[in-house]
Amino acid sequence: MSMTRPSDYARTAYADQPISLKGDQIAQDCVQLDQALARWLGPRLNRMTFSHGFPLTYRNRENPYKEWITELRVHGDALMEYGGDAKYDCRTGEVERNAIKAMEFVAKNLIALWD
Repeated sequence: MSMTRPSDYARTAYADQPISLKGDQIAQDCVQLDQALARWLGPRLNRMTFSHGFPLTYRNRENPYKEWITELRVHGDALMEYGGDAKYDCRTGEVERNAIKAMEFVAKNLIALWD
């Protein structure tokens, strides 16, 4: 039995369809995927500041819980600022750099992002 990757399905499932954004949330998100990811992920990182734990990688820090919560909030805020209002693209270089740092934080801590 062969395994089909989700990306293979997406390519074949939509291959013969006319390109339309109407009613297709995935297609709409892909127009500005960076913004869609930031808008979705930022609030969730901030919500995780209500968690009661921290990843094991933080266990040797001076105040692991406080540092974990602070990083979640800083990176959540950075993504929310980057996501901003879709009608206005007035991001500064600093906002973009902070969003990139936030995504690097997410990638580095992916297996620890659970509540």
